[in-house]
Amino acid sequence: MKKIGIILMILVLTLAFCGCSREFTFPENSTVLGVDVSGCTKEEGWLKVEEAGKNYTLQLTVDGISLTISGAELNLLCSREAFYAAADALEAAQDADALEAAPDADFSGVVSFSEATLRKFLDEKLRKDMADAALVFDEAQNAYVLTEHAVGMAWEEERLMAAAKEAIFSLNPQLTMDGITQVLEPAHRSDEPRYLEALEKLNRMTGITLDYEFETP
Repeated sequence: MKKIGIILMILVLTLAFCGCSREFTFPENSTVLGVDVSGCTKEEGWLKVEEAGKNYTLQLTVDGISLTISGAELNLLCSREAFYAAADALEAAQDADALEAAPDADFSGVVSFSEATLRKFLDEKLRKDMADAALVFDEAQNAYVLTEHAVGMAWEEERLMAAAKEAIFSLNPQLTMDGITQVLEPAHRSDEPRYLEALEKLNRMTGITLDYEFETP
């Protein structure tokens, strides 16, 4: 009986030790930055998130305008250190029964990218200079010409940047925004009849030769 009792005690201690040393795995139905990490160890979860970061592409639809920029173009990086720090915090919280699922943990610091690159990309795609039509003399043609007008466009930088940054930091691949752009209409258009008439008159005037006679005192 004494020997059986010792064996049972060893089994209990062994099981307790195994339970304490069991490697952490993410709970079921867990996602980190949009990546399913259910049942993954920290390293497995990190490798999945790292792969998602490498393949990340943001597809934006801004007032019907489709734009695409890759993570490589954004200089997007995922931090292993930040991932493990968040996973360690999650594990500690779960051990304290304070947390049940990975989505509640803060993994927002895992992703970094170039905000300047994003702003430049959006500005190049969404900003257009407005230009008025104008009557100017073209020396090469020896005549007046009417320059073409250009319809401009502006965009709400801070609003779109904030939404795009939130999408990228969470590795969300799609973003749709409306009411971001504004059309800038020129005050003077090259297709207005009055400017075409003025152009014709000016060129007729340049073809008139005037003779002057001066009396000698």
